[in-house]
Amino acid sequence: MRKQDVIKQLQQVGYRMTSQRLALLDTIWNLEGHFTVEAVRGRLPQDASVDISTIYRTLELLCEFGVLYPLAGSVPTEYERGEVPHHHLVCRNCGAVRMVDEYHFDDLLHHLLEEHGFVAELTHFAIPGRCRECQDITPQGLAIE
Repeated sequence: MRKQDVIKQLQQVGYRMTSQRLALLDTIWNLEGHFTVEAVRGRLPQDASVDISTIYRTLELLCEFGVLYPLAGSVPTEYERGEVPHHHLVCRNCGAVRMVDEYHFDDLLHHLLEEHGFVAELTHFAIPGRCRECQDITPQGLAIE
């Protein structure tokens, strides 16, 4: 989704485009990959005068509109722009992150609905573990023989 489309969508439902909100949108659109609230704060222009609560509220609003996705399980919370929900495999040893398309979880979602009557709302989340390259390394960094 283009930034101008987001602005138009927000205005259509009654949100004002304040200078702070526009500065936040500009900053977010210039960030790549995953980012935190602090990363947004650090990249804002010096004259933007945006307080931290405004950043949190705006990120939450953009999540509600499907413009941003929080990466569940990340501390501090990381956000990502994107239109297609996907998930991440995060290696606890080397920190490598691999994206996994949402369709890989269709069987799990179906099982949760059929067996538990639960409709899971998976957007973005991280699955911790060890990547192929690190599977033969113990958590202490010693090779397994």
